[in-house]
Amino acid sequence: MFAIKIWLTKNENDWFYLRDPKDQVIHAWGRKEKAEIVLKSLTCFKAELVENLPAYGLLRVNKKKQKQ
Repeated sequence: MFAIKIWLTKNENDWFYLRDPKDQVIHAWGRKEKAEIVLKSLTCFKAELVENLPAYGLLRVNKKKQKQ
């Protein structure tokens, strides 16, 4: 699974994962190509793809995808 890590400032410790604004679940993609399309459309200070999501975040992503 791939997610997008975003920085809005130059501070390296001030980042967050791209999330759904309704339920705060991390947006995650199974294919790197799909995540890169979203990554290119973002306008922020810095953004990068990450492959290692926290276990609890991954659990919430899977639960949301099963409900859909």
